[in-house]
This record gives sequence, structure tokens and C-alpha cells, in this order.
Amino acid sequence: SGTATPYEALARANKIGRGLGESAAAFGYDYVHLIGHSAGANLISTAANILDAANPSTLVHTTFLDAYAPTDSIADRYG
Repeated sequence: SGTATPYEALARANKIGRGLGESAAAFGYDYVHLIGHSAGANLISTAANILDAANPSTLVHTTFLDAYAPTDSIADRYG
């Protein structure tokens, strides 16, 4: 299908992150460390938020590597 635009990559990362967060929550982990690069920062941010909402006792660490944040509102999501 071709190369995604930066905003399409963010939207895809959000969708995948939602599924990842829901899957991780279903396993009931005590600890999760998520690492994301570029638009993957949106993926791990979304996954961490979903996981935290579902299992507040799960300790979630996130590592953002060269996070892609085209706007301040997106950058604010990453802490």
C-alpha cells in the first residue's frame, strides 16, 4: 500500500497500542516495560494508558527513543 504519512503512522500506532494494552492487561502482569521509537512512542503511550486503566497495580515503565511528536499536545502525552 505505500508509505504512511507521519499522521497515519501515529494513528496506526495508536490502534496497535490499544490492542497491545488490552492484551497485556488480560495477562495480569505485575511489571511491564515498553520501549518505542519514533511513532512507536504513541504506541507505547497508548498501551501504557490502557494497561494502567485496566490494572492500576501493574508497574509500567516506558522508554521513548527519538519520539515523534509533531505537536505540543502529542508531546505532552509522553510525559
